[in-house]
Amino acid sequence: MAAGSAHELRLSCSWGAQGIHCALDCAPGTFSTAELGRFAGQLSLLLTNGTIRPDQYVQELGLITAEERRAAVGPFNDTARFFDDSLLLHQLRAVP
Repeated sequence: MAAGSAHELRLSCSWGAQGIHCALDCAPGTFSTAELGRFAGQLSLLLTNGTIRPDQYVQELGLITAEERRAAVGPFNDTARFFDDSLLLHQLRAVP
């Protein structure tokens, strides 16, 4: 990618005998290798899901795997707390 380019991330796709080929390109230092890998994985998942379910809207195809969703959402849904059920509501206090 040319220095000073207005585009931080560029996706180039071409169709060949073996299918579609996509490449991500960015200015040095813009994204880490891990971030580019995550983008590539999300694109791959989107394209795979799109070929499996071509009648779905793009926003319904999903960009993350079920495992990634559990890792991201799981900690926020862990709201289980022990409390003494012999106490009245006004006697309960926040459990650390």
